Amino acid sequence: MSKVKELFSFLWRHKFKALVTLFSFLVFGFLLFPIDDLGDLVSVQVSKNTNPPVYLQFDHLNFSLLDFGISFGNILVETPLTPSLTADELTLSPSLMSLIRQKPGGSVSAKGFLNGEIDVSLSPSGKTETGTDKHAIVIKAQSISVEKLRDVLQLPILMKGKLNVLSNASADFTFKEQPDIEMEVKIDQLELPPSNVQTAFGPLTLPELKLSQVLLKGRLSAGKFLITEGTLGKETDELFGSIKGDMDLALKRDENGIAPILGAYNFMIDLNAKKSFQDKAGLFLGFLDTYKTLNGDKARFQFKMSGTNFQSPNLGPAR
Repeated sequence: MSKVKELFSFLWRHKFKALVTLFSFLVFGFLLFPIDDLGDLVSVQVSKNTNPPVYLQFDHLNFSLLDFGISFGNILVETPLTPSLTADELTLSPSLMSLIRQKPGGSVSAKGFLNGEIDVSLSPSGKTETGTDKHAIVIKAQSISVEKLRDVLQLPILMKGKLNVLSNASADFTFKEQPDIEMEVKIDQLELPPSNVQTAFGPLTLPELKLSQVLLKGRLSAGKFLITEGTLGKETDELFGSIKGDMDLALKRDENGIAPILGAYNFMIDLNAKKSFQDKAGLFLGFLDTYKTLNGDKARFQFKMSGTNFQSPNLGPAR
């Protein structure tokens, strides 16, 4: 027993040296640990614990003690549902307080994702009326390639441009209660090549369209999406105008993820077409002749579009 007391007495007299030694051991152990060799282990665990399986590959792995984060370099993600996704760098920074409370929280940043950058942050924000945890979700996306995004979403219409998004949401992950979302979506230099679109009147050929900017601001609340500001192009473009209105839009979660459910809509549309666009889009604009007024070589179309689905919309005069 006396030997044990002497040992603790010695450690107490040299506690500063002991702490420095222990700290140095941990730091150098962390710095010298072959972190990059964990890549195969991480890839296997991600594949085993995702359904459908997600294949993750990266070149290097780094830990940051200052902001309690982990970053991956040259990310490749493959899933059965989407084309291959890549990013130059992916950084995960979990919230220390959320870890203590055993609740999700923190931030994710992806650089070089779809040629742009995206940042997502998550934090607790109270509970729903039924007691389910709600979370505040902030999404910022900059300079996302519309062309690459179109490939990921497998949209039927070709398009090019740069997408910027700012979204603030409050939602529970079960989506038993509809979320509240405020968003601003902006596309710069949008280009749509000639394409065919299926309508209630049969296939319709749309001419090439270039818009300097498309801006959409809105709010989703209680299953209804309200457009507070919508602009298409600028006065220097062949086609420019505005759109306002609302539509029923609910988000539902199932085994495949989150799916939107579209309902009735009511939009007020105001379009201005220069003569050069009128010459190219005569057939398309012909459906809107009833709502056309002329101002020199420009044609203005003001009308209301409403319905329960987009395959058979109802058109009427603007009010």
